[in-house]
Amino acid sequence: MTIGQLLADTQYGQKSILQKLIMHYCVLTREEMWMQADFAIPEDRLEDITVGYKKYVEKKMPLEYIVGKVTFLGNDFVVNAHTLIPRPETEYMIEAINEYVKSADANVLLDVGTGCGVLGLSVLLHNPNIFDHAILSDFSVDALGVAKQNYAILVES
Repeated sequence: MTIGQLLADTQYGQKSILQKLIMHYCVLTREEMWMQADFAIPEDRLEDITVGYKKYVEKKMPLEYIVGKVTFLGNDFVVNAHTLIPRPETEYMIEAINEYVKSADANVLLDVGTGCGVLGLSVLLHNPNIFDHAILSDFSVDALGVAKQNYAILVES
C-alpha cells in the first residue's frame, strides 16, 4: 500500500492522526509525505501505523505515548505512560523561569515531580552555565528512568 492509498482509505477518519503516524513511522516531514504519495509503505511500518491508529481511536491513548516522544521548546523528550505529557502552554512557564534565573543568584535547580524531566531539563538546556547542581526528583522510579534517558539524550550529548 502506498502513502496516498493509505491516506485515501475511508476507514481512517482521523486524517491528521494518520498523517502524524505516517510521518513518525516512515521518518518523513509533512512535505516529504505529500511529495512521496506513491511510496510503498513497508509491511512492518504499515502494521505500526495501523496498530498506533487503533490505540489512538479505540483505546484513547495519547499520540505522544504511541510514538514515545513529545516536542517541547524544540527538543524531543521521551515520554510513556509513567510520565505526563507537557502542555504547550507550559513553555511560557519555562520562558519566565529562564528570564528569572538570568537575574537571580541561583546555583541549584530543584525539580520536584519531574516526570520525564521536561521542565527541569529545559531550564538546564536554556541556562547551561547558571546552575552548579540540579536535582530532579519523582516518586515514580519508572518516571525517573525516563528523565535519566532524556538527560542522557539531551544534556550529556
